[in-house]
Amino acid sequence: MGFYDVTVLYEDAFEEAKSGKDRATFSINRTLLAKSDTPNPSFVDIGNSTATWPGLGGEVIDQINSLRNFDGIVARCASRKFSWLGGTENAVKIELVYEGLSPYENNDGGGSQQPKELQSETWRRISISTSQITTPAADSSGRPFCNSAGDPVDGLEEETSLAVIKYTNEFNPDPALDRVWLWLNRCNSQPYLGAPQYTLRVTGFSADFDDQSMLWKTGIELTYNPRGWGLLYYDVGFNKIVDGKRVVIKDELGNPVSQPVALNGSGDEAAVFVPVNEGNETDKVFLNQLARCYGQPYPTKDFNNMLFDLRMY
Repeated sequence: MGFYDVTVLYEDAFEEAKSGKDRATFSINRTLLAKSDTPNPSFVDIGNSTATWPGLGGEVIDQINSLRNFDGIVARCASRKFSWLGGTENAVKIELVYEGLSPYENNDGGGSQQPKELQSETWRRISISTSQITTPAADSSGRPFCNSAGDPVDGLEEETSLAVIKYTNEFNPDPALDRVWLWLNRCNSQPYLGAPQYTLRVTGFSADFDDQSMLWKTGIELTYNPRGWGLLYYDVGFNKIVDGKRVVIKDELGNPVSQPVALNGSGDEAAVFVPVNEGNETDKVFLNQLARCYGQPYPTKDFNNMLFDLRMY
């Protein structure tokens, strides 16, 4: 069968030393034990394995240049040594050595500061900014204003604030760049960060690779629209559906109508409400509410899974 689990044989050993002017380096040693149910297992097989192991808490065996966070200190795997565990042919000892900068080093001014790539408290940042845009005016329910005859009033505009939420991970060894396109222009199917359903939209993504630190700086941008990203429109037109066929709507004189007519959502003409105003002999005709429709132009996804799916957590 081969290898069936990998565990930590020896706990991490830490060593720090000065290396050059105003600079310190450190190394961390970790020893793993790969268990096999067959004798003489292959060093190459376990060395190239990308499987996750229960004994490592569901993690993989680090490869050369893999990054690991040791209690806030980021180190890169610099060497790996494979050998038989003494007295057995069914276990492989894996000695890993991690190297990197000390978490604090002296700067040019004589002070001490933490290198940027090791600042665990700044790896993940969330910022919020707002912007003003001009949109067609709408009432509190998001519907356009209408006159007393039920027709929408054109030309009305209002100022609306949009909130832009940016999440940045400055320490990202392996973002899922191939899945970015599955999230762009998606809206939240569930409430997220306190925002109601369909009010957040993924509007941007960034990824910058640093070949010195071998890290990605990734960011994702969400735009919050308090009115939601749905569209309101009127189900009106010059044609209707009769027996499955499109037929021109005609006026009382038998001529094609010159103005769009309200439809009932099924392709037929909508009935017109004629409410009677008390104390007034003049009736007023209002556009049927069925002619007001709502649509969602953007697909939805559950944003609670977004950072994990993009490996940006």
